[in-house]
Amino acid sequence: MKPKGNKFGEFRIGSEATYIGDSPAVSGPGSRVLVTGIFRYDEDENSDDRFVNDNKQLAELGGVRSCDGAEVHAWLEKEGRWSFVGQEIEDISTLQISSVLEIRKKKIPKRKG
Repeated sequence: MKPKGNKFGEFRIGSEATYIGDSPAVSGPGSRVLVTGIFRYDEDENSDDRFVNDNKQLAELGGVRSCDGAEVHAWLEKEGRWSFVGQEIEDISTLQISSVLEIRKKKIPKRKG
């Protein structure tokens, strides 16, 4: 259910992405990350729509927009797992969603649960 005319429509909760920003908190450019939530900064801080971690709710709200942010978890290569600690990415354009082919080439284990 991709919102029409939304270049961020491919973003889904659970998508794997490449971080192209420069924040050391996310291990810098080229880091593999897992999108675990979307921040909708224009929503009231107490609104249930301020932080979305459900794809159905995200679709009902019209998907991801350029003014949104994301919660991501970095891939820890040495440990072979995703970080337990999420990082807030305020500029959604610093994430590039990985294609299925890219994910298979990286041989990242599927998320459990």
